Amino acid sequence: MGKQRLRPSLFPDCAPYLNFLSPEEEYEGGQDPLDELVMSFTAPTGTSPPILECFQRFGFTIVEWTTRDLLDLTGPAWDHVIVREKCGHLNYKQMAAAVKVNKLPGTFSLCRKDQLWNNYRLLQTKWGSGMFSFLPQTFNIPEEWDQLKNAMVGSQEAWIAKPIASSCGDGIHLVTSHQQITLGRSILSVQKYIRNPFLINGLKFDLRIYVLLTNIDPIKIYVYEDGIVRFATKPYSMKEEDIIDKFIHLTNYSINKRNQDFEFNEAPEELSGHKWSLQMLWRYLEKRGINHSTIWEKIK
Repeated sequence: MGKQRLRPSLFPDCAPYLNFLSPEEEYEGGQDPLDELVMSFTAPTGTSPPILECFQRFGFTIVEWTTRDLLDLTGPAWDHVIVREKCGHLNYKQMAAAVKVNKLPGTFSLCRKDQLWNNYRLLQTKWGSGMFSFLPQTFNIPEEWDQLKNAMVGSQEAWIAKPIASSCGDGIHLVTSHQQITLGRSILSVQKYIRNPFLINGLKFDLRIYVLLTNIDPIKIYVYEDGIVRFATKPYSMKEEDIIDKFIHLTNYSINKRNQDFEFNEAPEELSGHKWSLQMLWRYLEKRGINHSTIWEKIK
């Protein structure tokens, strides 16, 4: 049985959602949508093919957006991924009333690592470090270069340096001395590295939790009950010769899939492989007598 093109919103007074299909699925009633669902979708050159395919299968007419000028838009548009610098800034005052873009004003305050830390410090000042103590000490360089050097002198700690607006692990590296950091035009966020993380099967891992923000004032956030657990692909080590090994210290899938030892999870019940669901992690912890409910409540 095929899927409907629209489904009701989970939230009151909201328009219905569009249902997009996976490759093996079909829409109920055939490929051609009703006339009132035939719309245009504007996308810049280089938009991901899977995104374009989803909209084309729904019945959208794809319009190439070459200028990125909001005055050219009359309907929905897809901009580049918001954490990338290349997407640039949009002048929202130029948007027509019916235009929708996949980008919200001010998102750089969360998505750029330097601005995230700056805002975090402001909240520490306002509400106290007791409430905001979940990020390690960070310095944005070159602006805070002298403070970083002072913090690193005589310290045995490792630090992790990250480009402020990159993704997929690009440009991230560990250092133990300020002399290992090259100052250039690009801004880096350098953060104290957590040396003793909780390991599973000797591997470092991280969690990706999904949230939906539906209202700003008052704030309303929904947390999805499942997520992704991403593993490094080499046993954790802080030996000097292992500091530069990204397969040990980074959990990004885009990095670890290059390791010949990367293992896809073919049987979730076996708790194996280098990519789990959050529910698989809860099962793993339960088997070892660890109460995951406490962890989940702290995350929320």
